[in-house]
Amino acid sequence: MTDVTVMVPVFNTSVEYLAPALESLKAQDLGSLTAEYLVVDDASTDPGTISVLRGLERDDRFKVMWRQENGGTARALDTALGEARGEFLCAAGSDDLYKRHWVAQRAAALKNNPEYDVVYDNFCVLENGVEAPRRLHSPHRNALLARCFIPGNSMYRASVYDRIPKGFAYEGYDGLGRRGEDYNLWLNIMDKGRALWLDLPPRTTWTYRVRPGNKSAGPETPFRKELVRRAMLRWGVSEVCIVCRKGTLGDGGLETVLDATGEAVHRACAGGRGKP
Repeated sequence: MTDVTVMVPVFNTSVEYLAPALESLKAQDLGSLTAEYLVVDDASTDPGTISVLRGLERDDRFKVMWRQENGGTARALDTALGEARGEFLCAAGSDDLYKRHWVAQRAAALKNNPEYDVVYDNFCVLENGVEAPRRLHSPHRNALLARCFIPGNSMYRASVYDRIPKGFAYEGYDGLGRRGEDYNLWLNIMDKGRALWLDLPPRTTWTYRVRPGNKSAGPETPFRKELVRRAMLRWGVSEVCIVCRKGTLGDGGLETVLDATGEAVHRACAGGRGKP
């Protein structure tokens, strides 16, 4: 078995972003690890994108897969999952940058900590030439109900798919909303599993590059709201604030903020609206 499978969905990513991202993956210092890189083109029409990927086909470390119809990031990732042989899996944005130890550090963490299923770390945000570090926080499971703080490129064990019940909506990268496809996966994994936060300040292992068209599914989308409702039901988390009895899922979007015990905090619920 291969140690790590890195899945890279691509759709019309401009050369100025795509080429450096792929170069940073080629430059990974894997040590004794084995890795495969599955690059899935989601029916791109941009000539520059296609040219870069055609050139990548000459690199034995990469397998380029061509989808004939655009289906969104979720479907591209599912295409890669169908071919993945790695013990550990992760997605990589086609426009971000990855430092040389990005793959190896995460894989080592999972190998050395078998009680964890997902590992994630701090990163930098690069926008308008300015790079700023972004520190995340500890992975209390219920905190995911308030915000998807586990990055989409986090590494996880391939074996988690064997433990996700078939009744959990879609078992993999849920594409119902076309964006935020990783959120469903983290909620499903965390139903029984655990996440490990590699908090190693000030060092970061990857850089999120903000570019035109970058979007994510925020907490206000019906897609995320429905995923959260499902998880709250499974985990026994009330949709009603324990203080004011107002709904924690307000009309404007997810308003739940949870304390260390997983109870809804009044000041952030739909009733409290920020009041202490």
